[in-house]
Amino acid sequence: MAHKGFGLTGKVAALTIVPLMILSVVMSIFIGFSGYQNVCDEISHEMSGVCVSVFEMLEHNEQYAAEKYDYFDNKADLFDGITERTGIYITVFEGDKRKITTVTNSSGERAVGTRAAAEVVNTVLGGGEEFFSDNVDVNGTEFFGYYMPIADQGGSVTGMVFAGKSRESVLENLVKSVAGSLVLSWVTALAAGLLSVLVSGGMVKALLSAADFLRVISQGDTECVADARLVNRRDEIGDMGRSAVKLQQALRKLISNDPLTGLYNRRACGIKMNDLRDRAGSEGAPFVAAIGDIDFFKRFNDNYGHACGDEVLKDISGILRDGVRNIGFASRWGGEEFLLIFNVPYNEALEALRRIMDRIHAYRCEYEGRDISVTMTFGISDYEGGTVDALVNAADSRLYYGKNHGRNCIVESIPEAIDDIVVI
Repeated sequence: MAHKGFGLTGKVAALTIVPLMILSVVMSIFIGFSGYQNVCDEISHEMSGVCVSVFEMLEHNEQYAAEKYDYFDNKADLFDGITERTGIYITVFEGDKRKITTVTNSSGERAVGTRAAAEVVNTVLGGGEEFFSDNVDVNGTEFFGYYMPIADQGGSVTGMVFAGKSRESVLENLVKSVAGSLVLSWVTALAAGLLSVLVSGGMVKALLSAADFLRVISQGDTECVADARLVNRRDEIGDMGRSAVKLQQALRKLISNDPLTGLYNRRACGIKMNDLRDRAGSEGAPFVAAIGDIDFFKRFNDNYGHACGDEVLKDISGILRDGVRNIGFASRWGGEEFLLIFNVPYNEALEALRRIMDRIHAYRCEYEGRDISVTMTFGISDYEGGTVDALVNAADSRLYYGKNHGRNCIVESIPEAIDDIVVI
């Protein structure tokens, strides 16, 4: 029986994952091709600008105007500074022969005297047209290169200006920029496949598949932040990044929120508290916990029914959520018990909790023609080191004290006399 269940689950997973993987492969190829084309366009535009700059520099140089190509004799390092600063290699051709260049071989010898490829000669010298290539070979080194013709006063093309970047460095940068998107594509496909397995409730071993999926989420996938440079891109790669963020948000809501109240569940709250504890330890960030319980909640269910009790829970949850907005978060800790976490100093947290109590006092549940009032009791505790459990237990002990000494109050500490309780 277990074997059949595994087989069925595997088939469902395959029907979901295989098409997604195929789509990811297609998208990976598309991203690589698109990225390469974008790089070619960008480099062509950049190198064209460099050629124009070199041409204008020479055009306004009186010595060059007088000596022409002889000007470059004894000036082998003329363009070395540009190459050192930018990684862009410069060459000036006299005819099809390199007169001056910053391109060197593995021994450091300049490629002066070598000749341009036939395709370049025919296009630039023969046709007077500019030429770009993503695979220029000079002395065994490959370049992305741009050629611009140099014409004399009579309009005859006498030479060329070349600007290029090492093909190896360009491709290395391309791989770095595209690799993250390719990995993201595969991770997104895997997450979508796992999600599909998770929601196939009728399938045998769906719970095991869900456990694997939750394990992946618990390792950080739901809390990680997408690189802003990715999600802000206005191209296909940016679309993929934004889709991944939406998927991440859907997963976070699915596994981290209480279905009735929409607040964080106990597990998600524990993870977020551990993060705050770490920040408190490393940065001294404030961290306050308040645990509250709806007074006599059982009476709502007994006297008015569970539907009324659910309405009260949802309405109170809304008050708590609004009360901690921008200063913390609220979670349903269990049943009618709620845990509020404040990331502000203790006095501010206490004032916020008092405002929450005021709203609870003003609240009325309108149910089947009745106006039903609600009160709550809270215990509050400031984090002063130690474990998260110790912080919650301290707040819980004060809540317990308040429940046994009048309810409808905020207990800051367990006092010697009941008068020390903050009664709202």
